[in-house]
Amino acid sequence: FTPTSIRISVGQSVAFDVGSSHDIRWQDGNAGRGATGAAYSRTFSNAGTYSFYCSIHVEMTGTITVG
Repeated sequence: FTPTSIRISVGQSVAFDVGSSHDIRWQDGNAGRGATGAAYSRTFSNAGTYSFYCSIHVEMTGTITVG
C-alpha cells in the first residue's frame, strides 16, 4: 500500500484501487474488500486509528488516523 499511513478528518473517505491479487481487511472487523480487481472506498465517521492489511500478503499493512 502506498502510502502506508495517512491522516484524515472525521467524515472523509479513503479510496483504494484493489488489484485482483490483493484484498483489504480491517483490524476493527469491517468486512473490507476481497481480491476482485474493483475500486473500494470507506468513509470514517469516528475518530481513531484504523489498521488494514492484505490477507494474501500479510506484510502489506497500513494505518489511517482519523481526527
